[in-house]
Amino acid sequence: MIITGKFLIIIIKNEIFIIMNSNPNKEKSFEEFENSIKKALINGDITQSLKIIKQFIQNKEIDKKSLKIKEIIKICGKYLSGIKIEGYEGDFPTFIEPVSLTPGVKIGDTVLLGPTVIIGNSCELEAFVELSNTILFDNVKLGKLCKLNWCIVDDNINLPEKYNAKECFITKNQNGELNVIQL
Repeated sequence: MIITGKFLIIIIKNEIFIIMNSNPNKEKSFEEFENSIKKALINGDITQSLKIIKQFIQNKEIDKKSLKIKEIIKICGKYLSGIKIEGYEGDFPTFIEPVSLTPGVKIGDTVLLGPTVIIGNSCELEAFVELSNTILFDNVKLGKLCKLNWCIVDDNINLPEKYNAKECFITKNQNGELNVIQL
């Protein structure tokens, strides 16, 4: 992945995708983003698709208040199919397709995942967690009874027990405190 002043260049399996950082035509930029996600998911590269989503969200040119969280998740749901599990520890959760787990995920008792859930590397889900239409980046820890719907959760976020959120991007602010951007 190469970031220049005006472009984000993503190379997936020897194919190049360019997302314009400061494109005045936001719809065209989002279309290019969708094509990049489509290619990664069709190729079964969940880790790469998470990187593309992360780069798109962290793009300084994008107004965080106008992020299209639902559209991002819908794109993933459109091109993600079935259940993909790349090794995890713990109980077998209840799945509603499509769901994808990357390596190193730890799952507690009675967890419900789906539809359209992507979980990044080394995440931990304690007992009774419910996720639907949600993307977790790497190293996310969810306490017991957490419930997320239409959310994207940034790297290294720890959510406490009984945490509920919907239609938001969960990240940290400059002081390292939890920052929930409602959309």
